[in-house]
Amino acid sequence: MGGGLLKSTATDASGRELHDHESRIGAAGYGWTAVLVGLAFAAAGGTLLPFALAPLYEPGGPPDVTTTLVGVVFGVLFVTAGLWLAAFGLLGASRRRGVRRGREMYPGEPWRWDHGWDESGIRDDARRRPVVWALRLVALALFLVPFNAVAFSGELPWWGRLGFGLVAVTFDLVALYSLYRFARSLTQLLRYGSGGLAYGRFPFFLGEDLDVVLRPARELPGVPLKATLRCVLERYEDRGTRSEPSPTAVAYELYSDEKTAAAPSGVAGRGLGVGLSFRLPEGLPSTDLAGPPLTYWELEVRGEGPGADYEVTFLVPIYVRRLA
Repeated sequence: MGGGLLKSTATDASGRELHDHESRIGAAGYGWTAVLVGLAFAAAGGTLLPFALAPLYEPGGPPDVTTTLVGVVFGVLFVTAGLWLAAFGLLGASRRRGVRRGREMYPGEPWRWDHGWDESGIRDDARRRPVVWALRLVALALFLVPFNAVAFSGELPWWGRLGFGLVAVTFDLVALYSLYRFARSLTQLLRYGSGGLAYGRFPFFLGEDLDVVLRPARELPGVPLKATLRCVLERYEDRGTRSEPSPTAVAYELYSDEKTAAAPSGVAGRGLGVGLSFRLPEGLPSTDLAGPPLTYWELEVRGEGPGADYEVTFLVPIYVRRLA
């Protein structure tokens, strides 16, 4: 096993907000309320679609293509988003039942029920990221179809085209950013593959050492690596206006420790890897993935490489040791 530790720095981040951080709340933030809201959205979309398609069957000339397109797209979006939300609600409700049963069976061992841990280690997120950004891109593209159609149809007065155009261009830029993130994550996956992190033990406890082995899928010649272990608190906050609150998942970094290591050497599948060790201070939050809110520890590994940077993130099982 190659690679060596070069430098270590630890900081107390004291709740520094993390921007552009991948949310892990997921289904944990949903339940039966989401199921009801999702079904209501789907029903609204299903009601809108027949009205949008009705002009196609009316005699007396061609229908208004722009109006029909806008109605159909909004109807499909409402149905799709509603069913998606309802599915997440069912998943979240099922997860909550499992958490309740786990708490009853293993009250002092949350790592048995707050997350589906593999005790030997975890795969990196290299395969998941392109899928996530592709779904976001498709959703944004569908959402933008009616706005762009109205803005550039020429059927509105100049002030209407200007208003719709500004909205469309703003969200078009967001879609372009999603396209960039998709392309970058796909390039990273093709360049480096999908590796993993082997745990030295399971679980890890605060006040003790975290020993793991990073195992890239392919060799990283000459790529120095920066590994950052951080404790993250993630919760929903109202980030809208006072009259129209908008619940948004926000992540805060409560603690971080950074190490720089030499690139791993060897042949993939034959000892390719680099060992990383962190001292886990006492008095920090334990992993709690049964929320929301969520508290979790993640290890981020980055390195500048030819053609594409190496960038992966792993969840690590770090808990408070509870004495019986």
